Amino acid sequence: MVVLIDQEGRPLFLPNVYATLRYRDVGFAATTIEKVLRSVGMAYLWAASRKIDLNQALCSESFLSIEQCEDLAFFLRLDRGAQDQIVQKSLAPAPRRIARLEQVRPVTTTSAPQTMISAVEGGYRIRTVANFLEFNHDRIKPKASQKPLKERTKAREQAIAYLRAQEPRAVPSDEGDAPEGLGEDVMDALDAAFEPGSQTNPFQSQFNQYRNRLMYWVFVETAIRRSELRYLRVEDESPRVS
Repeated sequence: MVVLIDQEGRPLFLPNVYATLRYRDVGFAATTIEKVLRSVGMAYLWAASRKIDLNQALCSESFLSIEQCEDLAFFLRLDRGAQDQIVQKSLAPAPRRIARLEQVRPVTTTSAPQTMISAVEGGYRIRTVANFLEFNHDRIKPKASQKPLKERTKAREQAIAYLRAQEPRAVPSDEGDAPEGLGEDVMDALDAAFEPGSQTNPFQSQFNQYRNRLMYWVFVETAIRRSELRYLRVEDESPRVS
């Protein structure tokens, strides 16, 4: 069971509730939940570096501003090394000293450090965090009868939409070999091995042979995961239309 904890080892309430309701309870794999919580955890790292109580912000009237969402999107596109540097720098006390103007003038460099992750991974992080923010927004969204709160709701939705708009475009790459599946001869051998009554079927029980063939074809036709397949029930069958 994957759980997101804070620096003191305590589970974070809102992220774990989100992961439980939207992922764990509907059968997503633990690896998927871990990836989701890692992205959400980065949002909490960003909030810590900006001295923002993210839990309070998600439940407050102010929520997150458009400027904060833009800054969050930039933080999510950084690799962990760059993120940790930002967090450590925010925790260090700022020295007070008198300096000349030339000493604090920014120095332009010809090559910036390569701290940005790929567009695909950065886009996934931004989408995941936006979904998390939207989940909490929907959870406390006022009813339609509460007219004074409509402007607040609109501001939150605009901020979330702006965060989604920061998702980088992922250009597909033609480099590398295309993924290959099993050969036809191997697939034919597998089909025969799962055929009930086949001499190459390693399962003795007739029940196991028919059950395993059904499971095999569900895997082949739907690309479902093992952790998702175990949630299927006989009563899930769709009613036939006459």
